[in-house]
Amino acid sequence: MSSEDVEIETHFVWQQRSDELDLRIKDHWSRNELLKSPEKFEEMIGNVCVVAQVDNKIIGLNSVIIRPMLRSDLNFAVLNFSTDSEHQNADTLRMMRETLWFGLSSWSKDNPDERLMGYAYSMQKPDALHQNTAVRENRDSLIGFTKTGHPILINWFEHARYR
Repeated sequence: MSSEDVEIETHFVWQQRSDELDLRIKDHWSRNELLKSPEKFEEMIGNVCVVAQVDNKIIGLNSVIIRPMLRSDLNFAVLNFSTDSEHQNADTLRMMRETLWFGLSSWSKDNPDERLMGYAYSMQKPDALHQNTAVRENRDSLIGFTKTGHPILINWFEHARYR
């Protein structure tokens, strides 16, 4: 069964932890060999922002680290995506990114003192090197490149303002 044949749900779960959700996230990380050390679990779990699931099984998640970018007073959520191999496709990632954008944008608007301006990520897949547009349809904009030549993109929330 391909990922096109299943209904994928995405949920914004940042700062909404439960024991049941933690167990499902840990299962996803273990299945995908992403949890190198059990001690890292508590450190990493608080960064989970979005889960994608099929029949209550997590098949993908997005975690963020909030950090200053561009200027010391402008914070951005640096994204990290992980998906089960059978669900690594553009539709799953798009759904997760849209859920993240709406959830974090709303949180940012409700918490203006946190100065969360948007999100940033680096495209690591080889085909990303050939998408040479500076601004994408989803408003992601090129801001630079990693040392290995992968594009770094940023997306400003609509309400974001710099001083």
